[in-house]
Amino acid sequence: MKTLPAVFLAIALTAMGADALGCDLELSFVVHTRDIVFGDPLYVEVALTNRGREPFEAPGSPFVSLRRNIWSGGILFNVWTYGSSDGRHESGMLRETWHIQAIDREGPEVLEPGRSARCLCSLTIPPVSQWGQRFWWQAPQARSVWLEAAYQLPGLADSTVLITSEAVSLGLHPRSEAEIAAVALWHQSGTRGAVPLPGPTPVDFGLPLPVGDREELAERARRAPLSGELGHMIELSLRLRELFELRPQARDEGNRQLLECIAWEPPRPQYSEIPIWRIGEIDPQNTAKEAARKSAPGRQYNAQLKARVLARQLRSIALRYEMFSTVEALDRLIGDLEGNRGQTKPRKEAPGD
Repeated sequence: MKTLPAVFLAIALTAMGADALGCDLELSFVVHTRDIVFGDPLYVEVALTNRGREPFEAPGSPFVSLRRNIWSGGILFNVWTYGSSDGRHESGMLRETWHIQAIDREGPEVLEPGRSARCLCSLTIPPVSQWGQRFWWQAPQARSVWLEAAYQLPGLADSTVLITSEAVSLGLHPRSEAEIAAVALWHQSGTRGAVPLPGPTPVDFGLPLPVGDREELAERARRAPLSGELGHMIELSLRLRELFELRPQARDEGNRQLLECIAWEPPRPQYSEIPIWRIGEIDPQNTAKEAARKSAPGRQYNAQLKARVLARQLRSIALRYEMFSTVEALDRLIGDLEGNRGQTKPRKEAPGD
């Protein structure tokens, strides 16, 4: 099975403020999949394109004379859904702010006409810490959420000037109650008062699941295995923890296995179809689009985009814990992935898939 390119989202521009800066900016983004399970990470590539005739230079801070990076203003993600309560339509919005990590702060100081600046990021929908909020009770019932990206101009933190992308619908499928209960228990129990040993944990991946040591993490993962992308992220944290506890000269084989694990693609989410009339009740304007997406053969899954984001995340974590041979191995993988952008590769089957 070959991976299919992710949908490239059409762009939309909020013109306020852009013309005053002497350029027209467009914001777009690509997601690694349009179908996720409740609580899964979504891997995203965001692009900012200068469609104007003049270069765009990120405004500097009034207190700093140095130029600022194009991405120093940060990326915001707005997530919302349509649900029903007591027969009435309701909608809610979650604004998720993604702060660019130091390892990802690469980008131009000036964006020339016709050129694009890109950054990679991931966000969990919803974050584990918000699983109990009422907003998210409705989302699996609606079977979808809407996502849009927004770019805040650097140096204008007090400004309301945002450039936004077009919103896109993502299929959101329920996670089993047993898995939700297991993650909730992890989150509540934490380290049980013990001081965590140094080394990678799920916390390094943005998951509020502090675990004291590798044995405890492995035992919890064995008792309550998680499915989908979230389970894959936990597995990567386990592998990285194992590597950390090895002597540096003994990490070569573990590095190879870690790189192979990055490319894993989970099976298609299993869920019960929602009747088309129910989709229309939730959001009548998108009935036709949702029906077409549900009836499309296969699914669109960009395994290469996912690998590009994960490789950078893992590199940042490995560098934090001075795992230099792992950093070098990930550098080689990142170089290969960037060199093969736009090409499709066969799916790698995971053990037991």
